[in-house]
Amino acid sequence: MAARVIDGRAIAAELRQRVTDAAVTLRRRTGLAAGLATILVGDDPPSRAYVRAKGRASLAAGLASFEVQLPAETTEAALIGEITRLGVDDRVDGILVQLPLPAQIDARRAVAAID
Repeated sequence: MAARVIDGRAIAAELRQRVTDAAVTLRRRTGLAAGLATILVGDDPPSRAYVRAKGRASLAAGLASFEVQLPAETTEAALIGEITRLGVDDRVDGILVQLPLPAQIDARRAVAAID
């Protein structure tokens, strides 16, 4: 079997275009914009950059973007409360909890709290 070279950039661009087209169609049909909420606990520079990039990509695709920054001392209960609050917000269709999380928070429980 011969190896097949794929163009990852082209595939990513095609996927981004499909998401943009879907967002435009949704907005045209319903007047609503799909929304992505990102939650960053603490101030890890690579995580902060990743969350910013997700926000820019969401906006470029025509999605609403909601960024939540919580202090590193945030408790697991407080994070789960924030996830629950976002989960019932009609503007939010997806929630991304940026990992890693501080040691006092169980990442599995936090991710499992996303409905």
